[in-house]
Amino acid sequence: MQSVTYAPLPISDTWRLSPLESAILETVAYADVFDYPLTSLQLHRYLHRVPAEPDEIRRVLPEGNLIPGYLNLRAGFVTLVGREHLVSKRLRGIELAARLYSHAAHYGRLLGGLPFIRMVALTGSLAMGNISGNADFDYFILAENGRVWTCRAFSLLLARVARMQGYSICPNFIISKKQMILPHRNIYTAHELTQMVPLSGFALYRELRRLNSWSDGFLPNSLGPPLNMYSPVSAPDSGRFLQLAQKTGEGFLHTRFGEGLERWEMSRKMRKFARLDSNSSETHFSADWCQGHFDHHGERTLAAFRRRMENLSTFSMGNSDE
Repeated sequence: MQSVTYAPLPISDTWRLSPLESAILETVAYADVFDYPLTSLQLHRYLHRVPAEPDEIRRVLPEGNLIPGYLNLRAGFVTLVGREHLVSKRLRGIELAARLYSHAAHYGRLLGGLPFIRMVALTGSLAMGNISGNADFDYFILAENGRVWTCRAFSLLLARVARMQGYSICPNFIISKKQMILPHRNIYTAHELTQMVPLSGFALYRELRRLNSWSDGFLPNSLGPPLNMYSPVSAPDSGRFLQLAQKTGEGFLHTRFGEGLERWEMSRKMRKFARLDSNSSETHFSADWCQGHFDHHGERTLAAFRRRMENLSTFSMGNSDE
């Protein structure tokens, strides 16, 4: 798998910005790709490249333009100039996410009780409270070694149950414990890693973050799980009933039948996915990895981010000539 790289443009040279100001502008531009204004606390946590304290961010943000003509502070949210209308959208998204989050957490913990699933984290737009409709519940899942496809099969069975209740579960990224070091070392993957909200398997979540400490170079203030706006950060792992059900299921599947089921499920699904035409680096299928991001979301995000940075740099150079 090839990693998509990104080299930020030297906008600070044009504007003579401090490293912190340059990082703030870059961070707001990245969030703008998702139509997502940032609070000062989020701006601190997801600040690109520059270690800083929350008070340092608050001192830089005035009651007006941070950089004249480029950034605005409105109702406690930082946006690019001309994008202030996103604040009302963000507020609506917070309200909707608050209603959906408990259901996503519930299903995430049910996933954590399925056979061979060792960690579940909520990802995607709901994890950030950035939704505008009936959002999918996106999950990142760590599976026992050699059991990725069994985990996927059980996850999809739960997804059918959730669909009957009006919810959409998307276990779209499942890897085994032996594959916890993520290969795509870029700002997009760093955001995905630091934005995920762990729902079960907290010890493995901490190990995942430790093994991928390279993300600290991109987002040095994003240590530990994100502050959860909707429920306590430390949610309990699966209850006794789920733990018993998980152990019972695993005892039945730690057999030749269970091993054959894993091989059969992997073989038939990989044949199906092979027929789908995709040159994306975000699709990969093996015994220990199931990632079916056929929509090139990460690649499109990085491309949109670079265009924003190029536009900002072009505009700044035009203004400097006036």
